[in-house]
Amino acid sequence: SLSVSQHVGEDKATFMEGSKNVKGIIHSVGFYLSNGHKGLKGGDVTAPFRIRLFQVDSTGKPGREITNDIIITSAKKDDAWFDFDISSYQIHNPDNGFFAVFSLLSIDYYKLKPGARTTDEYGNKFETIDYNGVHHDLGTENAADVIAPRLSVNSFTLASPRSFHSVETFQNMTWHWEPEYNNWEYLIRATIEPE
Repeated sequence: SLSVSQHVGEDKATFMEGSKNVKGIIHSVGFYLSNGHKGLKGGDVTAPFRIRLFQVDSTGKPGREITNDIIITSAKKDDAWFDFDISSYQIHNPDNGFFAVFSLLSIDYYKLKPGARTTDEYGNKFETIDYNGVHHDLGTENAADVIAPRLSVNSFTLASPRSFHSVETFQNMTWHWEPEYNNWEYLIRATIEPE
């Protein structure tokens, strides 16, 4: 596996294979997290992140959020699975299964690497438009400069994507989901307690 960096406020979602048509409560969600590998070193596996769960929409992407509470936690060990018990939230598994989501918080919750630029040459906070016309409030020039947990991925290509990331459309400032850039699968897992 290898790790990926992400912008603050961005969600990374993976469909929980085998969750479709299972009656029960979502018991736990797990993430394989690290401090980073190769060029992404300098993360912090103990920094906070948010757990979110989404239904599957008609296009096979994350749809309506099914977590009613804001769940924020942090891991303890580098290069290890971190499983979080969410059974007390009593979230029923939707008939079509669900997406488990790893989400970084706003830039205010993280330290930056020394020398990280947070403003452009005019003193404006970094906001960029990438080649797809997508707007990101980065807080910094480079997502890898944010000292946050690094989510790991499987590096092989899947036949059809199960992992998606959220992006904000610049024209109308709405969020939507796009398949993971390299069609990798984020290392996210979950368990369901059958009824």
